[in-house]
Amino acid sequence: MRILLSVMVMMAPSLLMAQTTELERVWSGVYSEAQAGRGMQIFEKSCATCHGPTLAGANGPSLKGDRFLKAWDFRTIDSLFVKIRDTMPPNAFNSVNNEMKLDLIAFLLRQNDFPAGAEELKAESKLDQLPIVKKGTHELPNFVLVRVTGCLEKSADGKWLLSQATDPTLTQEKRPATGLTKNIVDGSSGGGAFVLVSAAAFNPAALSGSKVEARGLLYREPGENRLNLSSLEQVAASCAR
Repeated sequence: MRILLSVMVMMAPSLLMAQTTELERVWSGVYSEAQAGRGMQIFEKSCATCHGPTLAGANGPSLKGDRFLKAWDFRTIDSLFVKIRDTMPPNAFNSVNNEMKLDLIAFLLRQNDFPAGAEELKAESKLDQLPIVKKGTHELPNFVLVRVTGCLEKSADGKWLLSQATDPTLTQEKRPATGLTKNIVDGSSGGGAFVLVSAAAFNPAALSGSKVEARGLLYREPGENRLNLSSLEQVAASCAR
């Protein structure tokens, strides 16, 4: 166990660099200026009555500045899209189609100082891999829901561990959709390690030695990374790299 924890400490800088790249994707320009312009017109027609012409809020909440970022910090663009897709405008959410709602999100991003890029934001843009974070964010905080893939094994002191673990990535779902687990990863492995909390509820002995996808609440402290599990699913029968 001491050796494993030492490896985890040594790997921390590289994990941090990888996570920084992931978190900063939304700052690389994920929508176009033209798309945000279309979104502004849709907002003025369908949203301004509730959220105010300057997005400062009226009958609905503010969609700009600290209140918006606090509400959506470390949630993904996909979760924002689902919220707008399924509930906005209230009582008339079908009056604005999904492509127009993506234009709306582009406008919201521009109004919150996220930069534009060359490409438009689309449904196939892997929205669930685009966390909304403040400028300069370098690391996932504790207690966010993440998913990690690695090799499930048991330590000498009886703890269940995830070794060869990929970097944790944000997710909005506590467990993968039925039947899709094996399609989530491409066989990749990493150099991280996690202690799995509450593993007994997921019959880990039956999965020991296999590659698994673990989801749960992230908790990191010096010398140890933990996941408080919400799901544990087999990805492959073997842990071979």
